[in-house]
Amino acid sequence: MLGLVGPRGSWVLDETFDHYVLIGDETMLPSIARRLEELPAGSRAIAFIEVDSAEEEIPLATPAIADITWVHRESAETGPGDVLEQTIRAANLPTERVFIWAGGEAIALRDIRRYVHNELNIPASHLRFSGHWKRGVANHDHHEPIED
Repeated sequence: MLGLVGPRGSWVLDETFDHYVLIGDETMLPSIARRLEELPAGSRAIAFIEVDSAEEEIPLATPAIADITWVHRESAETGPGDVLEQTIRAANLPTERVFIWAGGEAIALRDIRRYVHNELNIPASHLRFSGHWKRGVANHDHHEPIED
């Protein structure tokens, strides 16, 4: 008997929303780039991508009408996600017919998820957050849910 196993299926953005917000750090660049490329032409996207400095920015192609904000840490005093959360809080995010997809450091994403869900009142069904890594934790299980 022969069995083959390939990579697990990947989650695909639902195309029924008016706005898509993509959030992540540099570990999520390939996923954010893919999701931007997959958006329907003319759809509206906002991306917040945290990197260390401007040297880490890359061109991102999308058929969507996209506003991409590169967030630079550039400070040893700032932990992953702190500047990202501040940037998101300062942004004028859409709250109607919006889907928010985020990935990156789990603790930082927890605070961002709490903000968009509890303060902006975006329903949990319109959120997909995945903590791909966690400060101080080796072998973090990225399937662990990020709670409000």
